[in-house]
Amino acid sequence: METHFPRCVHCLAPMQSSGVAETLKSLLHRPVTCTACGKKVHIAEAQVMGETFGACVGRFHQKLRQAVEAAPRLDAPEAMRVLGISSASRDAHHIHSMDELFRMVSRAFRQPLRHEATGHETLIKIDMLHKNGATRAVKIHAARHQELSPEVLALVARVGTHDFLLYEVHAPAPTTPVAHHAPATHPGIAAEHAGPDVVGA
Repeated sequence: METHFPRCVHCLAPMQSSGVAETLKSLLHRPVTCTACGKKVHIAEAQVMGETFGACVGRFHQKLRQAVEAAPRLDAPEAMRVLGISSASRDAHHIHSMDELFRMVSRAFRQPLRHEATGHETLIKIDMLHKNGATRAVKIHAARHQELSPEVLALVARVGTHDFLLYEVHAPAPTTPVAHHAPATHPGIAAEHAGPDVVGA
């Protein structure tokens, strides 16, 4: 994921130079047009935004690494039981490296990361998911922030030294802001309401 490319200060889309014209505009401190949103932005400002977004992603990756390394190693059937999924789930992904996990999770949490990079409060929380009082997996959750950033939930179980099972919980976007829109019976949401020790019990 290209976290350090210059990024539009309006939509945070990467802004890669398209040739000599944009290079000259940059040197002359003239704005260029973002191809994603069509708004004008100075390259220097885009560079700062790219570095800010990259720093947010870097902190996110560091916290995620610490959490998954602290999680116990489970066999695949147990991991699926802990995450509340079946082998047929289309939103379950077998990940074979930490870098691949970073890419997948960063893509899922792109909007909350953009929200943080633009100077707003951090929406993403990384917690341990428990079952019967024992740590079993990792929960990554970003609360919905009005219409600016949707609610996002992902669960990660460690199934090997560098292998993980990632489950992205999807729900339709509501017409009005709500606190939760994944099923309340799902282990990731149950932790919010009943406390970690009863998750999956």
